[in-house]
Amino acid sequence: QGKHTLLYTQDINMRLRAASSGIISREFKATSFSMPNQFASIIHQHLPAKDLKAITQSRIMELLNHKPTYVNQFIKLMSQNNPENYRIFRYTGGEQFHEVQMKPILNCFAPKNAEQAMTLDLLMDDSIELVSLIGKAGTGKTFLVMLAGLIKVLHERTHRRIMVTRPTVSLGPDIGFLPGDVNDKIENWMYPIFDNIGVIAHEMKKAKLPMSISIEDLRKANQLSLQAITYMRGRSLPHQFLFVDEAQNLTPLELKTLITRAG
Repeated sequence: QGKHTLLYTQDINMRLRAASSGIISREFKATSFSMPNQFASIIHQHLPAKDLKAITQSRIMELLNHKPTYVNQFIKLMSQNNPENYRIFRYTGGEQFHEVQMKPILNCFAPKNAEQAMTLDLLMDDSIELVSLIGKAGTGKTFLVMLAGLIKVLHERTHRRIMVTRPTVSLGPDIGFLPGDVNDKIENWMYPIFDNIGVIAHEMKKAKLPMSISIEDLRKANQLSLQAITYMRGRSLPHQFLFVDEAQNLTPLELKTLITRAG
């Protein structure tokens, strides 16, 4: 229409067609995405030990130097002389706060640090429908999600089943086609899930809990479902605890598909 136009694309064929039409084109280069710190920031503040012990939820806001910006943002209040003596609160809006409990779940599984306590607090709250976990390898992300899912399905019975999905992206060179049907193929990608269920089952048995679990029993009772992301389009997933593992390997389209399916 006579306007100055610039085309950005990675498609070399489209750039050639643009050149033949007299349209200037440039190669599109994707920029790396980094999580904005303010969305995940934890407010830290030191208090005298006696004040820390006596603090009530109604007084937290007036004591904070930095006010919470986002609902579900965490506040970690620590003793001035001993940083290992702390209390954690989650901001729930207005001037309301919810205290994060550090006590073991089922008298068996206790968080190893403050961040794991925050994670479990989010995962166990049914009013929070989407939780994203970012952390280094070995920080317990998969373990904590599977623990919360098993408790929701087997103990609290607020969900009918756990559906696990993860992108089938190889770490190294591909070893070729996998034998069997689609369930046999996807099972090879799910061993990290089985490993964590095995650890949880072992700890429950050691603690002599009445709730015993095994991978075979969960799948037989249709309480554990393994699904390739490839086949998620068109699915409806009501009353299910949806666990998306290794989500950093998803494309934006796959991520959008999963969120709309869960809705």
